[in-house]
Amino acid sequence: MTITVSYLIKIADNLIKRRYNRNQRFQRFLETKDSQVDTDWNDDPTLSLEEDFSDELSSHLDCLSSGERDAVEMVICKGLSYQEAARCMGVPVSTVNNWKYRGLQKLKDRYTSDSSVNQPMAG
Repeated sequence: MTITVSYLIKIADNLIKRRYNRNQRFQRFLETKDSQVDTDWNDDPTLSLEEDFSDELSSHLDCLSSGERDAVEMVICKGLSYQEAARCMGVPVSTVNNWKYRGLQKLKDRYTSDSSVNQPMAG
């Protein structure tokens, strides 16, 4: 198989377009979320929703192993590809995929157990 320069340029072009489109979708998502946030829920303007969320997310991420935490932060929070995250962590892509999956499962379990504790029992 012969790889031509035009083929490599087309691959690079597609990667750039994909990243640009992903960033545009994320920006639109942020803009719609910002417009939907109701600021009347708290009388203290110095306390922001993002700080609360960041603190809560950090406390939940602390329950994960270091590999799981790094995989979730890189792939989910920062939007890196599995290949980029694997390169940063020095592990195979399959390991990043496994860590991310396990991390998300632990976070899901922790979130559902936290919310079930706060809800009254039916009876």
